[in-house]
This record gives sequence, structure tokens and C-alpha cells, in this order.
Amino acid sequence: MYDQLFFEVEYVNDPGLTVSIQSDPSPAVLTCLPGSAATLTGTPPPHSDFQGQWAQFENNQFVDIPGATAPGYTTSVAGTYLYTLSGPVGCTASNIATVSTPLLPGIAIDPPEQPLNACSQTITGVVVGNTGSPGNSTIGWTTSGSGILLGGETTNSPVIAALGVYMLTVSRQDNGCTATATVQIVPGVIPTVSAQITSTSGSDVLDCNATTHTLQASAGLSVGTSSYTYAWSTGTVGETITVDAPGIYSVTATAASIGCQGAADILIFQDVSNPALQILSLRDTVCAGENIALTAMASEPVAFLWQNNSTTSTLLAIPDQNGPNAYTVTVTAGDNGCTTSATKWIERVEQPQITCMEDALTVPNGGLAAIDCPIAGTQLIWLAVSTNVRNIPPSGVGPVQGQLVELANPLAPGVVEYAFFARNAGCTSDRADVRVAVLPESADNIFIPELITPDGDGQNDTWGIIVPESISNPDAYGLALFNRYGALAWEANLATPFHADQYPDGTYYYVVSKPDGGKISGAITILRRK
Repeated sequence: MYDQLFFEVEYVNDPGLTVSIQSDPSPAVLTCLPGSAATLTGTPPPHSDFQGQWAQFENNQFVDIPGATAPGYTTSVAGTYLYTLSGPVGCTASNIATVSTPLLPGIAIDPPEQPLNACSQTITGVVVGNTGSPGNSTIGWTTSGSGILLGGETTNSPVIAALGVYMLTVSRQDNGCTATATVQIVPGVIPTVSAQITSTSGSDVLDCNATTHTLQASAGLSVGTSSYTYAWSTGTVGETITVDAPGIYSVTATAASIGCQGAADILIFQDVSNPALQILSLRDTVCAGENIALTAMASEPVAFLWQNNSTTSTLLAIPDQNGPNAYTVTVTAGDNGCTTSATKWIERVEQPQITCMEDALTVPNGGLAAIDCPIAGTQLIWLAVSTNVRNIPPSGVGPVQGQLVELANPLAPGVVEYAFFARNAGCTSDRADVRVAVLPESADNIFIPELITPDGDGQNDTWGIIVPESISNPDAYGLALFNRYGALAWEANLATPFHADQYPDGTYYYVVSKPDGGKISGAITILRRK
């Protein structure tokens, strides 16, 4: 028999679990210096079952900062921060720390608007506070336009001599924070001097057209009249100065009648920027006698001037010498008169030349054609038109060496007409023509046609006897022509043309006498088709 026992356990927060927060700097006050931040360090977790979490007060509630779970947290943002330690079964402890905004100097000027009652007087009612320890702050007065500071620029009571706006700047050295305030000096019981500066050219911009400006000072009294003396910020005395650099130029006018002063300044700008420029062309090389359009493009409206005094944006260039030729354009901007020049180099390629060693040759059927057209530094290209010769490409690149020539009809001669060109960087030479005659098999490779049709149609009008190059002395071969009755009709040699149009139609017989005593004989028919 067993007894059952029941226990009730109650978990409560450990009264010894507390959180404290230290700060660096202490107190946690930000500065105006670059990179200013405060580091808050809370109590580390007592053991691994505890987790820390930082939160920032936003919109009337604390919002957890993602990832901020370590005891230390660095921030550059002023505000209220909560650090919480959380442990098992809801054990928690937390504390709050505040990071304060930078301490700015305090400035009060009463009244902020003060009348000018003398040619020179002090600004009054200036109180500066919140500057830290003695010597920790600096103060300084500035003015622009019509204001004139005569002294005391680093004190609470500067001496001024003209209407205008005067600004006080106070800076703390320990935290880099600065505060400003202004006081307006308005007309009082004495006449005030007003000064003006004008540019006599009507412009406040120095550029490539106007490299200097003359500034004219003038002044007047609010009541009465006076003559004036003028002192410029450049050290020049007088009504006018000539300036050649951008900047702020000021003048102080002193009324001779009362000794009071007035001031004015003017800002002179400068625009000496050159227009961007480039020259475009479709290509940079041309052949002799060719031209090419060069187009100048600028980044703004400009006037164009080429080296040949052309004033259009496009120039038709015709290089007059082989090699690089320079073309320069200068543009002038319409708004400031500044110029830019650019040069484009166009290379005229030397005209390629080609000369073939021979313009005609004969090759037996099935032989190899070799055409010698030497060139240097250029590319050789050729075109071919063949008659009764098969498998000849219509074009090619490089020399023709070992070109197989075969007759489509082995009983008739064939011809390959080659046109050769030399090409150099897009420039092409004049053509060189070579005629290759392909002969059918015959005695001594001499081809003697069997038909003459002297009717003027361009086909077989002459007795087209073809003698190969291997026979260097065709005039040593005798040729006798006999009519059908055996009478001698004509006698000459293979180098002498036969005028068939002078003979009647019919069949004739020929005998070729070779130098070695051999004979070649056959028949030839003259037949007019018209």
C-alpha cells in the first residue's frame, strides 16, 4: 500500500536579480563632433539561461532593437533606452538609461532689432550662456552686404557702422556644437549711407569673351547729400576697380559730410568651361583620290572653323599624301566664347600595284596553270571566267599556282580569263588580265582549228591557230595551204595571220613543216554562214 504526497512549488523573481546601466561618456550626452556616440553597458546575464535585450522608446512604447542582445549597446541617436534581462519561468529585471542631445550654446539678443543712431555704435543686449567651463567657447561676428564691422568681432559688443544684418556665432570647443543668432540694424536718428556696386558691362560672369569686368561703386544718403570716398576689399581706392577673377568684391563708402559709412558687395562668377568636342568618320583610311566626310560634334551650340577655313560641322576630306593626314577643327561656344580644338588623323593608303609576268599562256588539257603576279605587302585576289574548262572557281585569294585545267569537251580548246587585283586596306589596284588557253591533245600541242567562218560575228572569224609557249620560234614553222585541186593558195609561217575573208568558201589542205623536217597535215574549211 502506497501513500501519495503532493507538493506545491511557487516560482518568484529573485529579489537579488537587478540590472544597472553604465554609460560612456557619463552622463550619456552626445556631441556635435563627427562620429559622436554613447555606449550603454548593462548588467551581464548571471548564467546562460538568461538573455539580454535592448529596446528604444518610440511612439509611447519601447520597441526591441533587432540584434541588440549583448550587454553593451552603442548608439548615435538621442533617446530613452531599456535594457532587460530575461531568465527561466518569467524571471526578468530591467533598467532605463537616457542618451541626451548635444548641449548647444545659448544666445539671447534683446532687442533683436536696433536703430543706428551714430556713425559707429555697439550692438547691445547680447547674452551668451551654456558654454561650459571658462575658455571653452569662442564667439565671432560676421556681416555681409551693407553691414560694416569696425571692431569687437570676438566680443559680446561689436562696433558697427552701417545698416545691415549682423550674425553672432558661438562654438563650444568640448563638443563642437555651434549656435547662431542675428541682429538687424535699422535706420535711426542719423542719415544712413547706402552703397551699390554695378558691373559696367551688365554682367557678373567672367568668361572667354569677357576676361575682365569693371565694377562701379555709388552711394547716397537717406537724408541730404554728400561726396564720398570708396575703399574696396582689394585695397583699391576710388569709384571703380577692374577684376579678372571670380569672388566676392566689397566696397565701403564714406560720406564726407558726416563721416558715416555704407557698404555693398557683389559676387562675380566665372564660366571658362570648354565645349566637349569629337570628330567622327565612317573609317580612318582612304585610297588615293577618295574622300571621306568628317563630322565635328560638340556638346553645346558652337561655331566651327576647320583648318581650311570651312565653317560647317562636316568637312569633306581628301588626303593629299600617303600616310597620316591631320584634320583639325576649332569650335567656339556661343554662350561663353571658350574654344576647343580636336584633330582627326586620316591615313591615305598607298595605291597597290600589280603586274603579271605574262598576259597569255597555253596549257595542255589536264595540265597545271601557274600564273605569276608578284605583289608585296598587299592581298592578291582574282576573278575567273572559263569557257569549255571545268571546275574553275569564279574567284579566289592568293596566287594561282598548280591550278588544274581540264577541258569540258576534250576535242575543242578552252579558255580561262583571269582578272587579278592587288588590295591594300580596302584600296584596289587596276586589274591585270591573263588569258589561259587550254589545248586539246594534238601534234606538238599545236592546235589547228578545222573551221573558219569569216562572217564578222566574232566567232571563228580567223584561223585561230594556237602555238604553245614551249615553241619559242613559231616563225620557223612553215605553213602551206592548198585548194582542193592541189594548187598552192597561201604560204607563210605559224606566226603570220591568215586572212580567210579573202578566200572563197571551200575545203583547203594545209601542211606544217617543222624545223626538224617533220610534217603536220590536215584540212580546214572556210564557210560563211550569212
